[in-house]
Amino acid sequence: MKAPGYDSKLGKPNLPVADSEMITFYTDEVNCTFRPSGTEPKVKYYIEAVSDSKENATKVALEFEDAFLRLIGQK
Repeated sequence: MKAPGYDSKLGKPNLPVADSEMITFYTDEVNCTFRPSGTEPKVKYYIEAVSDSKENATKVALEFEDAFLRLIGQK
């Protein structure tokens, strides 16, 4: 049986979850979900940003991704 995942807003899984284990973190402007790939030995991540325009949301998401990749030593 798979682990149910983690939701940083609740401090516990927010069920139901997808078919794979997922971890979701929330900030004021960004939600980021991590999950294992079903076909490859890697982790996939999805970034959602909220802002007053699509262009600004894209900028916020890209800045978050850049900071995250630097944090884990991938950039």
